[in-house]
Amino acid sequence: MTPSDCAARILAAARERRSDVVLAPLNARLGIWLHYLWPSLCRYLLYSRGLRLQTASSRAVLFETMWSQGSEPMPPRQTKWYLLEGVDKRVKWTSIGFFLISLALLIAGSVMLGIGISKTNSSNDGVCPTVTGETMFITAKSTLLNYSSVQKNYAQSVSILTSQITDALTKSAGLKLVVATAVPPISILGISPTDDGVLVIYALSYTNDNAPAQDDLQKKLQSEPNLIPSAVTNTTATSLNQQACNVVSNIPLRTSTTVSPTKISTQSSAIPTEFSPTYTARSSVSVVSKNTTKSPLGTTITKNRQTGKTSVSFPPVSGPTTTPGSSNPPNSTVSSATKASSIFTTNRSVSTNNTVLPGKTTTPRPSATTTFTVTAYSKDVLILLDDSVAMKTPDNFEKVKKWIMTSLLPLWTIDENNIEVAFVTYAKNEFNVLMSYDENSENELDQVIQAQQYGGKFNSSITKALRGAVGLKGTRNVPQTTILISSSNDLIDIEQAMPFARQITNSAVNQLITVNLATNDGGSLLGLLSSGEGRYFGVRDFTLTESIAQLISQEIYGFVTHFTETTIRTTILPDLPCHPDIAIILDSSGAVPNITEYQNQINFVSSSLIPSWPVSVQQIEGELVIFSLTESGDIAENAFQYKDSAAFSSQVKLYKDFYFPQAQPSIAASLWFLSRNLENRRPNRQPVTIIFTYSSDPNDVSAAIPFADTLGGNLIVIGIGDNVDGMQLQQLSGNSVVQKNYQNSDGLTAHINSLLCSKSTRRPTMRPTSAPATSTAAITTVPTTTLIPTTPTTVKPKPCADCYPATANILIILEAYNSSNLSQQKTLVNEDLTGSWTHFERASILGYDTYNKFLDPINFGDLQDRTEFSAVIDGLSPFDSAPQLLSAFKNALSTSRPLPSFGPMNTVLFTSITDTDDIQSSIPFSGSLRSRGKVLIVGIGLQDVSMLKVLADSVIPWPDVTKVDGLADKINSFLGGTAPTGPTAAPTSKLTTSESHTSRAGPSSRVTHGMTSSSATGSTPTGTTPQSTQTTAPLPCKRSLILLLDESSAFNLQENFDVVKQWVLKKLIPNLPFQDGILVSAYGYTAKKWDDIGGDFESNNIEDLSEIIDNMYLYQGKDSPNITRAFINVADVKVNNDYRSLPLTTVIVSASDNQDDVTNAKKYAVKMKTALSDVVTILFSSEETDNLKKLSSGDSFNFKQSFENIGQEFTSSVVKSICASIPATLS
Repeated sequence: MTPSDCAARILAAARERRSDVVLAPLNARLGIWLHYLWPSLCRYLLYSRGLRLQTASSRAVLFETMWSQGSEPMPPRQTKWYLLEGVDKRVKWTSIGFFLISLALLIAGSVMLGIGISKTNSSNDGVCPTVTGETMFITAKSTLLNYSSVQKNYAQSVSILTSQITDALTKSAGLKLVVATAVPPISILGISPTDDGVLVIYALSYTNDNAPAQDDLQKKLQSEPNLIPSAVTNTTATSLNQQACNVVSNIPLRTSTTVSPTKISTQSSAIPTEFSPTYTARSSVSVVSKNTTKSPLGTTITKNRQTGKTSVSFPPVSGPTTTPGSSNPPNSTVSSATKASSIFTTNRSVSTNNTVLPGKTTTPRPSATTTFTVTAYSKDVLILLDDSVAMKTPDNFEKVKKWIMTSLLPLWTIDENNIEVAFVTYAKNEFNVLMSYDENSENELDQVIQAQQYGGKFNSSITKALRGAVGLKGTRNVPQTTILISSSNDLIDIEQAMPFARQITNSAVNQLITVNLATNDGGSLLGLLSSGEGRYFGVRDFTLTESIAQLISQEIYGFVTHFTETTIRTTILPDLPCHPDIAIILDSSGAVPNITEYQNQINFVSSSLIPSWPVSVQQIEGELVIFSLTESGDIAENAFQYKDSAAFSSQVKLYKDFYFPQAQPSIAASLWFLSRNLENRRPNRQPVTIIFTYSSDPNDVSAAIPFADTLGGNLIVIGIGDNVDGMQLQQLSGNSVVQKNYQNSDGLTAHINSLLCSKSTRRPTMRPTSAPATSTAAITTVPTTTLIPTTPTTVKPKPCADCYPATANILIILEAYNSSNLSQQKTLVNEDLTGSWTHFERASILGYDTYNKFLDPINFGDLQDRTEFSAVIDGLSPFDSAPQLLSAFKNALSTSRPLPSFGPMNTVLFTSITDTDDIQSSIPFSGSLRSRGKVLIVGIGLQDVSMLKVLADSVIPWPDVTKVDGLADKINSFLGGTAPTGPTAAPTSKLTTSESHTSRAGPSSRVTHGMTSSSATGSTPTGTTPQSTQTTAPLPCKRSLILLLDESSAFNLQENFDVVKQWVLKKLIPNLPFQDGILVSAYGYTAKKWDDIGGDFESNNIEDLSEIIDNMYLYQGKDSPNITRAFINVADVKVNNDYRSLPLTTVIVSASDNQDDVTNAKKYAVKMKTALSDVVTILFSSEETDNLKKLSSGDSFNFKQSFENIGQEFTSSVVKSICASIPATLS
């Protein structure tokens, strides 16, 4: 039966019983494959469906009982069910063979996979394997290029030279290279000029498996017609990975040329120096005889003038004498990989004897042993460029690159004695160091920057940039400026980056400059990371200007621009018989009258005094300390390790901008600081300390005596200016010199030098005119005296009739440790101590733990009433670190800014500390704090407080913190707790006052309108204070006004936003009294945006302001609100307004009053509520809550309105509050 017959029979049977026989897949294609297996398969199919084969004549019949009554057919007995029954045996065995082969291949594959995984796991246990190998150093002359081509296009020249040696290595000349097809990594270490080409040093890195013999490599290179090898050397590297790290690119040979009538000889050192395409040194191949050339490194090149052919004879592997101090053997040109780092990185101090043509020349990059000159213009600059998706397009990236190359870099002098640059691109998963202070010309920098392409693969990460910048330092120990260019100002990212920013600027001579692209806040938010005012910039797009480049350059050069060197006329001393090591302390505090006088101090020391000393490691050595109490101190680098007076003087000159006019002076604290920073002072040398001071406070001098004793040796005190008392200074040292200025610098230098080996004495200690001490200090002999300020107060405080306690600023310092103790302190202060106080604007609160852990101070002028005062106290929480008393005094001095109108600052300090060392260290700082006013210490849990008396004017024990009987009265008595004057002077009175903005600087300007007091009879008499007889006329509304306009999704609907916008445009602004001199600055805010709608107080008329707001105040329905961010940003605006000396009103228009957001914003908003500033809050909402009012200056400064029916009365009330005074709610 043929396949077609079988198929036809099966299909016929299917048609007979279509419902029971399912043969739908069978079709015309069935005959094709049945051709091979048809007999057995057909039999199987017919039997399985109740069919069987009959005789060839009848073909097929139905099985008689096949489908009776719908039952399945039963096949006959002895039926074979397997498919291959009856099939040709060859087919069977072929199928079996295929099956066995497939099974074997599957098993083999599994075994090989297991072996591979096992080898992979066992070959590397998490440690990179050490691959040994060697580097071949080849010196060769190439005639493909001349040196002028290299100068014109260095990158292309390197490519050509690399391709040339690659072609030479890949030619099949039958040489015994182990792996002829594997071209090793090739580095060009240097290029220098020759007569008809260039001389090139190549480095080829091989592993031991494929390293060729030197002779083979040499012959291989000779096959290249335009490449003439001079020397081939090899060294063994302990690790090929290490070798790769030690290869330094772009370093040419240093050549020297000698010219004589008989011969011209060119010699080349084996020490490479950094390549600079601006070199124009004359150099030629030596002519030793008529036809013999002596090449560098000793190879002889002989040229037949008749035939023009050149032959090269290679000497044994040897080279010139190595650099002094290196460990290279005399018979090797290049050392091993472990020594390569010293050749290519460290020992680059071999002098150059190039004959240089006129024009700009550059010199090799300095290193640890390189001789270079550090000047006031020596700077390291690190540029961090955003390469993230925030840059948006490659065009924006290219625009910023072009600005760097064409506007910024041309303003700098770039070489090893001036500015050196590192350049980095960054993103969240990228920190690409393209240059690391290893290029010393602007041309090279341009080429590297131009070659960098925009990535744009990752999100921006300012934290990533600054974290990487922390470890990227130059080698010259010069001031560093880091320039951060970012398209992002994400607040969370900025907060995370803050610690790294502080590490970058941990030295006073280092700074961080931020440039914010595509921002509307002028760069102020990103500027939180910068080094301060004038060091942050922002643009609204990606276009940076020439003026920004100029301002950045001014910040980089900074202090040197206005400094004039003084001609040195002093005579250098011989080494003195006392062999002194001299420490110099310079005064950088506000006692120095101005920056000019401070720089005169720097100029005298660096240009007159130090140059007169024989500074060296064998003779005089020195240390420099710059100190002010508030800003602490800074020590110049390389203390007692200067090789000459020029190096010492250069370090002093670096501090010409280290002047802090707001900082407090302290002789005692500066001596204390020095005593802890003398690690490098040499033994067996006479210690000498020279301190320059512009102050002579008696208590400061007294407190300094024990620290002078600790220092030992000779103390020389130089008092400068009219405010210095020589009699006071002589109590500290008999070697005291007082002068008005530095005009007679030669005479002052000679006088100081005459005292260097003179033993200092002291005058007897003078008693201050105040009451004598009541007890002797338990720790030191420093007398407990009341400090007498030596400088007159610039603003004399006026009597404050309603002040309780008496007229003075009051600083409360709480120990923020141990929740139980802190809770007791808060209860005492809130419920017992301040219940009768008035004028809380003169109060400040500080919580301390350690110097780095303290509660943000609420400064003078930040609080308006007892409600705010209590809220701040209640919000204080403890730290878990043991407290340090020293931190309390230091933080108080650095953060407190008392209001001059209230006079001195009296301090109440709570502490449980009795540690002797902590108390001893606090003495100089307590003296400075006491110079501002009286200091009272309350001993928490202490019965014996005698050890604390040395730090305060008075000490009160508080042994049982659960009992406060009489404690508050004692503290108030110390603070001068006298009741306010007036007809009803009881401290429990409640005063209702108002004042004009033009006179809110002092308490005496307040006008009391009424006062009520409870009497025994229950009546409420009304009286007036003496001030109430004055008539205060309303003043014009002349002020600066800040509008904070919510643009967020808190409005819910565009319609609600439009209602508020129209109210601002049509009702609020037209009712502002611009004729009285209001200047308006408007900003829109969300959680993501800060829009400068009309900043810098430029809008002073209705038309201009309305047009700006109409165009730029836009609804951002996808952005959530963030009131906190608004007040953080507006703090900078407030600072910028300070110079105007105008009252400032901040009006926030918000559709949100989220409680957490308001709570977070409160500590920033409180800073906007000072003696000349207030806050008006306007909430548009239909909800019942009104948390926003907590940010306002009082109930009369808070407003709430729904989105419907905004009437004129509401608008009038808002305008009235804008021009009103801060309410004086006293309780």
